[in-house]
This record gives sequence, structure tokens and C-alpha cells, in this order.
Amino acid sequence: MNFKKEKIVDERVANLRNEIYKEAFFVAITVCMVSILIKFYLYGVNAALVLTEFAIIIIAMFYTSVRTISAGIYSDEIEIHDRNSKIPMNAKNVLIGMATGIALALFFGIRSSILYGSDANRLWYFFLVFISAFIIYVPVLTVFIFAFNTIAQKLSAKANQKDQDEI
Repeated sequence: MNFKKEKIVDERVANLRNEIYKEAFFVAITVCMVSILIKFYLYGVNAALVLTEFAIIIIAMFYTSVRTISAGIYSDEIEIHDRNSKIPMNAKNVLIGMATGIALALFFGIRSSILYGSDANRLWYFFLVFISAFIIYVPVLTVFIFAFNTIAQKLSAKANQKDQDEI
């Protein structure tokens, strides 16, 4: 016998509540990012000062990713995205990995040329560090992001299939 009384939930109210939770998550992450920037500006770049903010951001994003994948929503979101977009999600992830690798390589190249290069060899330092970082970061980040997306999509599809089998 089932003594639980099923709640009647209005779909509009549930969707609005989810929107509010999403906005609250965005506000919390934004406050943490602003706090990090203010602390870096006031006290200099010191990781120990912003450890709490980093922990909040990383844990919140990790939890959101795990819950999305385990609920089977991730594969559905990708399917909807691929249906509505000209560029599939896998291609976007490859582009994001490449762009992030190039941005890191540029950052390290410019930083090294400014800090360690003299007027005569500043351009040489930039190219040397940029090419080295490019060779390291672009393939690693591209493969990492693509692999994470593929694994997450398969796990989400498996969870989604398991939920459908139970019904």
C-alpha cells in the first residue's frame, strides 16, 4: 500500500522556480568572481586569499555537471542543441578547446616576453614560449574537453535509458 499523497505540481510554477534557482546560481558565481577580482586588486595575486571563492565555484560547477549527467538531461540538451544549431556540440567543444589553448599560449607568450625579454630578444621570447605552449595546450585541452563531453554524453544517455526502462 502506498500511503504517500502525490503532490499536484503546476508546470508553470515548477519552471519559474527552476529559473529562479538558475538565476541564484548565476548570482552566487558572479559574486564569487567579483570578490576574487576585488581581492586580487586590493591585495595582489595571492591564491590563499581566494581559496574559498574558488572552492565555491569549483564545487558548484562540479555538482551541477554531475547532477545533469546523472539525471540524463545532458544528452537531451546536446540532442536539442544539435537539432537547432548549425554547428554540432562536438565541433563547438573542439573549437572551445583550441581557442582556450591559443588564448593560454598567447598569455604565456606575452607574459614571458614582457618579464624575461629585453628589447633585443622580446619577440624571440614571445614566439618561443607561444609555440611551446601552443604545442602543449591546444592538443591537451582539445582532447580533454572532447573526451569529457563524449563520456558525459554516454553516461547521460545511459542514465536516461535506465529511467525509461523503469517506467
